[in-house]
Amino acid sequence: LIHKKALPDAEEWLGIDNIRSALNGELIASVTLPYDDLLLSKILSFGGDIAVLEPLEVANALKQKAQNILAFYS
Repeated sequence: LIHKKALPDAEEWLGIDNIRSALNGELIASVTLPYDDLLLSKILSFGGDIAVLEPLEVANALKQKAQNILAFYS
């Protein structure tokens, strides 16, 4: 799920052909990328402007990394 303000960077990274508008107007990308720490770092670089809907393994790994960052600064 992509917030509109992240669209230009998401198009550059994921390719314009991989992003579509859903019926409710949300922007959704559907791509297959290698799952590694670089992927998680790239997604986190978008802050709250990109949300991973699936696979859940990646979404959960992002949550854990975000919690670790929060704990570091607490």
